[in-house]
Amino acid sequence: MAEAQQKARWISFGDLWTMLAGVLVIYTVWTQHQSSMANIEKTNQMLAKYETQLDLAIANDGNVLKTYQKNLRAITTSMSKEEKALLSQLLSVESSMANTSL
Repeated sequence: MAEAQQKARWISFGDLWTMLAGVLVIYTVWTQHQSSMANIEKTNQMLAKYETQLDLAIANDGNVLKTYQKNLRAITTSMSKEEKALLSQLLSVESSMANTSL
């Protein structure tokens, strides 16, 4: 009869604790993921803001703009053809992303 009772139970107390622990782990991981995604979004917004401010500061200061352009020219002349092609592709993707977000 004891065997019949053992077979009749389809879930034990230990199994219940295991499932509860699994659900708790999944919930914890999910909430941490949501928190991380929110932090990433805030960081991206902050970086975009500072990038815009830096672009404005460079554009408004003639000496800094000349130095910036001179440095860009020096960098692009030192690049290989493959690096220039990669940079061109990156800039085209970035500009297309900027156009779609408007």
